[in-house]
Amino acid sequence: MEQLTREQYADKLIALAAIYRDNEVALPWAACGGGPEFVFCHDPATWHDTVRAFGAGTKHEDNDSVYFVPDAFPWLRINAFKGTVCERVIIGLRQVEEIVIPEKFTPEQRIPAHVEEVVEYRCKPFTRTEEPAAAQVAEGVECPF
Repeated sequence: MEQLTREQYADKLIALAAIYRDNEVALPWAACGGGPEFVFCHDPATWHDTVRAFGAGTKHEDNDSVYFVPDAFPWLRINAFKGTVCERVIIGLRQVEEIVIPEKFTPEQRIPAHVEEVVEYRCKPFTRTEEPAAAQVAEGVECPF
């Protein structure tokens, strides 16, 4: 299948929106609460631009990824690997003792003692394109995303 341009993809979404607006049809499985639909961003500029385009939402993190769920599209999950879009910071070192994996299905394996980096990822806060709420301005609180 040929890769669509952004304009072609947008045209298809407009056509899909018209079908749902004008007809009594079932919603897609993911939009019915079955699970998220994913958008993957592979560089910081694309991540930032994609998140900004969807407006308000919530940022989440897990071990390897950071993702954004837009308020207007709660079934959508905009993902990126932390190592790609966040700053990797070494916060320490730790000594790991030798690990012996006993023979069961494969010959015994040994992982020698070694030093590992203790790393954390510092992800920059998102910026919103809309104006912060009046209450936030009055209190001097910046919007976290």
